[in-house]
Amino acid sequence: MNRCFYCECIPEPGDSVVLSPEESRHAGKVLRVRKDDTVALLDGNGTLATGRIASEESTSRPRSISCEIVSKKAINRSDLEISLYVAPPRQKSMSLIIKQAVELGVSEITPINTQHTIPQPRGDYLSGWHRDALEACKQARNPFLPILHSVTPFNTALETLDRPGIFGAAPRSWASPNSDQSTLPIKKAPMFHGKIAVWVGPEGGFTDDEMEEMTAKRLVATQVGRWTLRIETAAVALLTVVTSIPAADD
Repeated sequence: MNRCFYCECIPEPGDSVVLSPEESRHAGKVLRVRKDDTVALLDGNGTLATGRIASEESTSRPRSISCEIVSKKAINRSDLEISLYVAPPRQKSMSLIIKQAVELGVSEITPINTQHTIPQPRGDYLSGWHRDALEACKQARNPFLPILHSVTPFNTALETLDRPGIFGAAPRSWASPNSDQSTLPIKKAPMFHGKIAVWVGPEGGFTDDEMEEMTAKRLVATQVGRWTLRIETAAVALLTVVTSIPAADD
């Protein structure tokens, strides 16, 4: 499989493009690409291309690497647009969630500040998350970079929600007022019509008040498996279920 690199602006076949200093360094120093090697390029906006290395990284000093574009195509977006709302755990775990979400085709990620959310990320955390997303795009050959939002208060995120969806509920942790079950089956969620929101709570879970508010906004409590899941496990489990169920009519 050809090595994959990010290129913000991919020209037409026959033209050449210079990789960014970061991508050039990674291509030459880490992956050891050489002149005439074939590589894959993506721009994060749906374009995939095949390129041929036209210059090598110098062994004595760093320099930019250029690629000649061999072919280029636009990839259609999925019919299912997924927005992930997640209470951010510790940094390493959040990094894993972002990478897994990109691999599963999430189009938007919003970290939410709930009543049980742990201390907020510090510094320029969005830049780090962007690097995680970009790394996952290249690994998965996903040409679409998701939109990454800064940490948003729970109520603000819920007020601006424009789609139905699901939220993760721990086994027996919460009962719907209209059901004897702890959660409703995922097939009842009104979500397979182009857009869906997937909400994942913090380590302490969503509070009863938060779950009542989400239910009022057409979000369905959904349980995966018999046991309480970690945040990163719950995120990938719910996203996998959503992407695996075919679209249904009203």
